[in-house]
Amino acid sequence: MKFLAKLAVVVLILGGILFAAGHAMGGSVYSAWYNGALHPFREAFSIGWSSWQNERGDIVNDAKDAARDALDDARDALDDARDAVGHHPESEHTGSMQNGETAFTDNRTKNLAFSLGRGEYTIVRGQDDQFSISGTGLDALTNWVDGDTWNIFYEDRQSKQEDRKVTITLPQNFRPEQVELNIGAASAALCALGADEIEVNVGAGSLTADALDAEELELTVGAGSADVKLGGGWSDYRYDVTSGMGSVTANGITLTEGIAGEVAAGSGSRHLNLACGMGSINLTTQA
Repeated sequence: MKFLAKLAVVVLILGGILFAAGHAMGGSVYSAWYNGALHPFREAFSIGWSSWQNERGDIVNDAKDAARDALDDARDALDDARDAVGHHPESEHTGSMQNGETAFTDNRTKNLAFSLGRGEYTIVRGQDDQFSISGTGLDALTNWVDGDTWNIFYEDRQSKQEDRKVTITLPQNFRPEQVELNIGAASAALCALGADEIEVNVGAGSLTADALDAEELELTVGAGSADVKLGGGWSDYRYDVTSGMGSVTANGITLTEGIAGEVAAGSGSRHLNLACGMGSINLTTQA
């Protein structure tokens, strides 16, 4: 037995010497067989590394593109509104575009479309039936009602982030059908909110949300973060998740993280569509 052990050590040492000699003379280490041939270790490693890098890069870029597309759509909506602002006969706002503090009542608004730039934003519920905006740095925010949608859009006017603290108030019993929330380099806190569909895009900012309750929730995070509470229990959801270098967790359990990942699971009636580039998504449920 001792002889075999010594022999094994000698073989290993001899192998190391031959490896060093071969490498010094310009040789290659062959370690992978594919496409009907033996390939050098460096080549096999680089192929696997490149494949992973490409996949990871695709997911990160997809998340960034989604955030950019959402912002572009919001800009287009603002331009359209400037050209022809919709008339809203039962609203005190009457479809006009506003800057500064705003307060109005409206019985027809069913949807929300907010694109928020640099600053701190708090979205809360009021004690009456008014929609309102208050706070500081409001000159960079334009809001208007178009059809059945209340729009708020941030226009960069080189204001400093610390100068803008905004409170957006929703009516006490308001339940929208559709919500679109785009967050750039901003922080936003969202109150408990139920809707048929909710779409959230976070660029380099952050979102905290309390008890979002929707049949369809789409959440895309680029380099930012989202900490979201969900209505109901985890068993109520089915989900599709993709990530690049970021992480997605639910009730403390990691769904994807680190390298390019993709997972689909669950059998609930509510659907989550989650995409995370380089940031993080943390989900918790009420039950």
